[in-house]
Amino acid sequence: ISGADVVAESINRLCIWEIFGGDGIGLEWWDYIHAFNEMCNTSELFMDDDCVKSAMETAGIEYDRVGECIFEHGGLESDEQNDLLQKQLLDKESSGVVIMPVSYVNGVAVRGALEFATIFKAVCAGYASGTEPAICDTCANCSDEQKCVKDRKCVDDVKTVNVHTFAGSLISVSILFTVVGVSLFLRQRKHMRDEVRGILKEYMPVERNGLTMPEYDTALEQDDNDDFKGTFS
Repeated sequence: ISGADVVAESINRLCIWEIFGGDGIGLEWWDYIHAFNEMCNTSELFMDDDCVKSAMETAGIEYDRVGECIFEHGGLESDEQNDLLQKQLLDKESSGVVIMPVSYVNGVAVRGALEFATIFKAVCAGYASGTEPAICDTCANCSDEQKCVKDRKCVDDVKTVNVHTFAGSLISVSILFTVVGVSLFLRQRKHMRDEVRGILKEYMPVERNGLTMPEYDTALEQDDNDDFKGTFS
C-alpha cells in the first residue's frame, strides 16, 4: 500500500464525513469504516474500486456522490489543490501534530499507542460523570474491550464459585481437618501410654504390693481405661 493509496482513501473518508457527519455522529461513516476494514483492508484490495464501491453500498452510501464530492474539492488527478486535504495539513500544523496517525478526543490529542483500548478509555473519560454510555461501564474492566463493545457484554473467562459449592467445600475441609486432628490426638495419646507402660515395666519390681508383673499389667490397663485417673501405691 503506497502513500498515494492512503491519500486517496483518506479523501474518500473525508467526503463521506462531509456528507453524513453534519449531526456530529456520522453513522454512515462508521458503517463504511467497518465495512472497508472487513472487505478491503488488504494490499490487494485497498484501492480496488469494486471493493471500495461494495463497502460504500454496504454502508448505504452512494459511490458516485462521494466521487462528486472529491471532484468539487479539487480532485486527485489534476494539478489543482484539493482543499479538503489542504485543510487537514493546516489543522495538523495548528494542532502541533508531529506524528501521524493521531487521534483527538474533545480537542485533546490521545497519547500512547493508538490501540482500541486506549481510544475507548479516552472517549469514555471525555464524558461528564454520570453521562457516559452504559457500554463504558460494561467494558471498563474487561480484558478485551474491543470484543466487549462488539458483543455488548464482557466475556472474560472468569468463573465464579457457587455459594453452596463453596460452603460445602468449606464444611468438607473442616470435617477432614477435624478427623485428622482427632486421629493424631488419639495416636499421640496411645503412644504416650505405651511409653509410660514401658517405663513402669522397666523400673518397677517384679512383685509389688502382692501383684506379680502380669497382674500389674492388668491393673495398668484398667487405669488406662480410666484415663490414668488411678493411683499407684
